[in-house]
Amino acid sequence: MYFDPTLDLSVLVWIVVFLFRMRAQLAKGMYEGDSGLSLAFREERSIRLMSGGALVVVFFLYRLPVTPIERRIIILAIAFAFALELINTAIERLIPVITNNARTSSVVPTLHLLSAATKCFLVGCAIVIVLTFFPYMF
Repeated sequence: MYFDPTLDLSVLVWIVVFLFRMRAQLAKGMYEGDSGLSLAFREERSIRLMSGGALVVVFFLYRLPVTPIERRIIILAIAFAFALELINTAIERLIPVITNNARTSSVVPTLHLLSAATKCFLVGCAIVIVLTFFPYMF
């Protein structure tokens, strides 16, 4: 196979230029994500409770002789739980805007379904964490 170094160099230059142009958009996205997290921590009680629980879990994660795979699974479960709670919060805030603050018979069950989905995932994460830590506690 014929190797063309100019072709590979031009692709590399294109990638560098593309990333250089995208850095402003990436920085803006990171800033918006940070402001969303700070808003969630200021205004949402559930996020603050979850972060307290996550700190306790992370404390035990590094105090107990947990394997690296178990550690990664628990950290991933915590990250997914936070993400699902943030999605739940965003949708709960968006529904009144869409429906003009009308709490109709179709809006309330939708909010309950969102809360139920989050609760199921959090209970599942708690079960995984307890089953992971239990053999190391006793």
